[in-house]
Amino acid sequence: MDWDSVRVFLAVARHGSLRAAGRALGLSQPTVARRLAEFETTFGGPTLFDRLPEGAHLNAAGERLVAAAERAEQAMLTLERRRAAASPALNGTVRISAGECAAGFLARCLSGATTAPLLFVASTATFLAYANIGTRLDQPGFEVHSEGLVTLSADDVYLSEHRELGLSSYDTHTDGSGVCYSSGARPILNMRPRGNAFNYVNDTHILDWLEEQNIDYDVLTDEDIDREGARALKPYRAVITGSHPEYVSRPMLDAFQAYQNGGGRHMYLGGNGFYWRIAFHSDRIGQIEIRRGISGTRTWEGEAGENNLSFTGEPGGLWRSNGRAPQRLVGVGFDAQVFDRSTFYRRMPDSFNPRIAFAFEGIGSDDRIGDFGLRLGGAAGLEIDRADRTLGSAPNLLILATANQFGSGGLPTGDGV
Repeated sequence: MDWDSVRVFLAVARHGSLRAAGRALGLSQPTVARRLAEFETTFGGPTLFDRLPEGAHLNAAGERLVAAAERAEQAMLTLERRRAAASPALNGTVRISAGECAAGFLARCLSGATTAPLLFVASTATFLAYANIGTRLDQPGFEVHSEGLVTLSADDVYLSEHRELGLSSYDTHTDGSGVCYSSGARPILNMRPRGNAFNYVNDTHILDWLEEQNIDYDVLTDEDIDREGARALKPYRAVITGSHPEYVSRPMLDAFQAYQNGGGRHMYLGGNGFYWRIAFHSDRIGQIEIRRGISGTRTWEGEAGENNLSFTGEPGGLWRSNGRAPQRLVGVGFDAQVFDRSTFYRRMPDSFNPRIAFAFEGIGSDDRIGDFGLRLGGAAGLEIDRADRTLGSAPNLLILATANQFGSGGLPTGDGV
């Protein structure tokens, strides 16, 4: 029996509703409902609560279980206290109250304090590269690029009126030169809950799914991987990189490669990943540098002699131009972008390989995969990757599904043509 389900049962009994129990436990109401149903199923299926308009009240069957559940609670709390007393690691609950604009943070794992078999790496370098992006406001050709009229959000208007909040690495200075540096030491409107549904907000959808599925995970950031290298990844059975890990430093790329070479499982759940080479400042936390050079899909181009990163002296530009195309690490790399629609995946012959049968349980041979979604109505779109063995995709790579019905609004990458 799952202890979490016992906790949910007691919380609903004490608070009288699923919503109030969720607030007390820090869980969503659907999660409380699912765990309570699992607990009730354990005892043969009859409900343990009477669901009434005013809330949930224990029935006779539920009343008979309360005393035993409370004894189990006390036993578990005693074990938790003894475990905490024996552990040198910090423990406890931290509650933070913040306004929405100040709430763009993730609770990262303390260095060396692994608590789960799964690690989620937050793409904070990408968050910084796009921080307070103003291209919708300032680039005359943006509507052509995006295949549609620009609709300004309240955040766009605020950024237009408050230029002191700084620019993103996609913007240009008044003299036309590109912005090479970005810092997290400022309010960042597109890195917060309910902000622009790109990067940060997309990654919180992955974290929400993990929590809904009751999958334990730790969180580290790009900067953690940059500073700690492969040893930060080594303790984990699997590592997830999120929706858009586009900006990557050399220590980060080396760390992921070493982790995979050592047998680690890397789940790359995004698009346009491992594309641009960046550097973190060695002393100043939350500062990155990007030099766009003369290749890649870009909004500005550096002047001659300005392609090297001043933080490290390394060459900038694309990782592909540096001999390490994304296909060498994750099997696929950036190929095109389309901003007016998204579409679905369809199964490929490799998806019927017995090795991968577990991933397609319940999915028919002709089923559309992901013909819905928050981003333009489909699972495939915006920035699109492709496998390419000439760029390093493994010879034994299994191509499970593909998407190709994007319409006429797509733009191939210049480096991919």
